[in-house]
Amino acid sequence: MLTFKSQPTQLENGSFIWECAYAGYKPNDIGDMELDVSSQDENAKCILVTLAADATLNFNNQSDGVSIESKATRKLTLGLQNSFDGVLKLKNLTTNDVITLVPQNNIEFDYINLFNKGNVENNDPDKNISANHVNVQQGATANLQGVEIKNDLSVAPSSTIKIGQKVKYEGKDIRILYSQAQKEGANIFEGILDQIPGSIRVSSTTTNTILEDETMTIAKESPSNFNNETCDEWARKVSGDFGDAKCEKSSSENKVVAKKIDSGGKKKNKLSGGAIAGIVIACVVVVAAII
Repeated sequence: MLTFKSQPTQLENGSFIWECAYAGYKPNDIGDMELDVSSQDENAKCILVTLAADATLNFNNQSDGVSIESKATRKLTLGLQNSFDGVLKLKNLTTNDVITLVPQNNIEFDYINLFNKGNVENNDPDKNISANHVNVQQGATANLQGVEIKNDLSVAPSSTIKIGQKVKYEGKDIRILYSQAQKEGANIFEGILDQIPGSIRVSSTTTNTILEDETMTIAKESPSNFNNETCDEWARKVSGDFGDAKCEKSSSENKVVAKKIDSGGKKKNKLSGGAIAGIVIACVVVVAAII
């Protein structure tokens, strides 16, 4: 039995972290085992860090403060102790590699954070995995499969996300952070783009300046996965710094291309080569919820 409580451990640098106290086990020892995880009180918080091994974690009904951080490709079986009917509520799921979830119950995360090649797959089509917020971190090549997005999906600069089977995002908010260092013509969304978001808000990481490339490709896919009507609807949902968007159609692919506009709603003119010199490119990371 792994137990944790609301009192955090103070580190040498003065910061605090919640660890999981369990008979000498540290969080990164978890793997190739079946483990019952129980909180001592409703305010208890815990970060479970898993390495390159599969694990089965069984939680009690006070699991809201538990976050899971996956460091490598793995399969995690998650469920409630002695119950297949209730909903397992967890704080965050963070991964930089492929993680296959085998849910024994329906699971609700507050945040899913995807770094590098972060890939979250739901292995059981009869169980629902949802997240209030999904963050695709800077430079990531992310994948989602079998996950319901309840509130919003945020994408940091120079990232792409592939939408797989049974991902639900109809009517939800998409937030895109755009960096001038992004590769020209690189699309952000691909995969099965058959649903219409509630909004697509694009924000630039710098103010009042743009580089030679004043366009960005938000989504690109074959017409079989991204039909003409859906592509047009995506374009109509785009707002923010790149609010001038349209769907460009062809027999091989449909794509939503957005142009930058100034604060008055007009298209921005390109800067000359001399005007570009000296511009500092800032790196932005989507802020993940912390416990």
